[in-house]
Amino acid sequence: MNANVIAQAITYINEGGKKPKPAEVVSALLTIEKKHKKEKQHYHYAQFVGTWRLGFVSGTKIVRTGPKSTPIKRPGAGRFLPGFTKIEITYTEQNAVRNAVTVGPLQLQLTGPTLFWPNTDSLAFDFTSIKAELGSLTLYKGDLRGGEKRSQAFAQETLKDQAFFTFFLAEEGCIAARGKGGGLALWTAQLS
Repeated sequence: MNANVIAQAITYINEGGKKPKPAEVVSALLTIEKKHKKEKQHYHYAQFVGTWRLGFVSGTKIVRTGPKSTPIKRPGAGRFLPGFTKIEITYTEQNAVRNAVTVGPLQLQLTGPTLFWPNTDSLAFDFTSIKAELGSLTLYKGDLRGGEKRSQAFAQETLKDQAFFTFFLAEEGCIAARGKGGGLALWTAQLS
């Protein structure tokens, strides 16, 4: 059932049609994540190289398991991103990332370095430059957070100091991960 729900979600993200219930997608992703951890399967950075469209996110919610228990972050209900908003992440062979958000003719691009931590299947990233475009017109282009200096310092940090996604699904047509904040995300492969 999990594979069917994920396949239906991928079809919906790429082509439209029947949308699976977000709660079912979250449940399927959690089951796949649990299986990935149990099987101790590991990925390689090369499996993520390419462009991926973000189509589904869960966010997080704070829950308590009892009246005196410590609050825990758990994935939220989940939602598909609207079709008029396009969010794509590109990982390159040069260990760089580009995150582009496009709404109509407006595009915002963030770029920077990546670092893959194979023992945890975590792909860390940092955004050190920004570019805003309106159609073919560049509105702004510049450094973020110290630019090149920040890029060099990034490689010296530990994983806990970096933003990252911990992947639990990497197939030809999709990838899925849990973010540092605890939410889930599902991306579909974009053809060049």
